[in-house]
Amino acid sequence: MNPTPILVQIEKSAFSLSEIRNEIKGLLAARQIEIEAADAKVLPRFRVLARMLTGRVDELTKLVDDNRGEFESPRTRIYHEIKVGLTKQRGSLEIPNEESTVAKIRKNYSPEFAEALLNITTTPNKKALESLSPAELKKLGVEIQGATDAVIVKPMNGEVDKLVDAILKKAVSEALGEGEA
Repeated sequence: MNPTPILVQIEKSAFSLSEIRNEIKGLLAARQIEIEAADAKVLPRFRVLARMLTGRVDELTKLVDDNRGEFESPRTRIYHEIKVGLTKQRGSLEIPNEESTVAKIRKNYSPEFAEALLNITTTPNKKALESLSPAELKKLGVEIQGATDAVIVKPMNGEVDKLVDAILKKAVSEALGEGEA
């Protein structure tokens, strides 16, 4: 069976899209080689400096901690663009018995103020509802929106997407100091 003229046109358009993606892959591969070459020059010194920085931060932190009396007033000072001193930590709330705390809030405050202090919500769990059949959802009064056929144009190999994701993941990892040490 011969393809229809529209399918021939779609195939040609897909081929054109594929050629552009292949050129992008080539450019990204060349870029990656250049990045890795630049990294090879810079990263060894960067790693040394990162270790030195961590050590100096630890030393300075201990020095300030051992001499807290120097920071009664003012509590912080800035030396060479580095802020040192003491700061108040916010802390966190611990509620060992939530039921008791809720009861005390309701007892000690007006209903309006208590409502502001309490989280009171009962909503359908959409994630759990997704597991139900369309018939069950209809029975519960849940409507399914946007469940129509959609056009798909998606590369089958995804190599360009994987390469872009890998580059971004590596860059973020190294920026956060999670790269190889």
